[in-house]
Amino acid sequence: MRSWPSLHKRSSPVFPIFKLKSLGELVLNGCSSFEKFPEILEPMERLRRLELGGTKLKELPCLIENAVGRKELELPGCRCFESVPNSTLPRSTVILWPSMYYLDLGGCTKLGEIPDCIFFRLKRLSRLDLGGSMIRRIPSTINQASELGELIIRNCELLESLPELPYGLGYINARGCKRLKTLSGFTTARTHGSYLNIARDFYDCGSLDENARRYSGRTRTRASTSLAVREVKFQNG
Repeated sequence: MRSWPSLHKRSSPVFPIFKLKSLGELVLNGCSSFEKFPEILEPMERLRRLELGGTKLKELPCLIENAVGRKELELPGCRCFESVPNSTLPRSTVILWPSMYYLDLGGCTKLGEIPDCIFFRLKRLSRLDLGGSMIRRIPSTINQASELGELIIRNCELLESLPELPYGLGYINARGCKRLKTLSGFTTARTHGSYLNIARDFYDCGSLDENARRYSGRTRTRASTSLAVREVKFQNG
């Protein structure tokens, strides 16, 4: 079982999802009335992927950690989604996703903060999309996500700085981050040559300071679907 089309007009499921022990994917994309994800009261070892894009979810349930096999969580366009569990909550409610490699929070326009603790628990995260969110900062703990290869922060219009990033990062898209000023991570790591080959796009980042511009000059970047080499464009205004 993959999708649940009858939920398009429901605010929450009427059936306890955790009873579906063989469920591998749950796709609720476009269920515009879906507001509350049910508690997962028992372990679901086969649930690998949750697609919840375009729903009205504001938060994740405390016991979502019982989806122990999850590897992908996609919440693109969830404009009501406000928060990710943080370290002020009991340990049992903090996201424990050691096997997850893809987290998509792109277009979550009410999301204003990423808690510091999350990156200590996402050791295998390889792709993170925060594009279009209202975050003002990225926690310095992001360098704990040692397998992160792709970071999408395009159109994060309130983001002002970037911390030191994981050395294995291969691509960053910061296009349209109009308030982005400093790239402390690039400045530090460039000295040691660790970011020389990173593919990056800072087009329309008109607030970059002089130091940031110096350390984010020409480099390899990729087209939307390939690793084609072209020149990164920067807005001078």
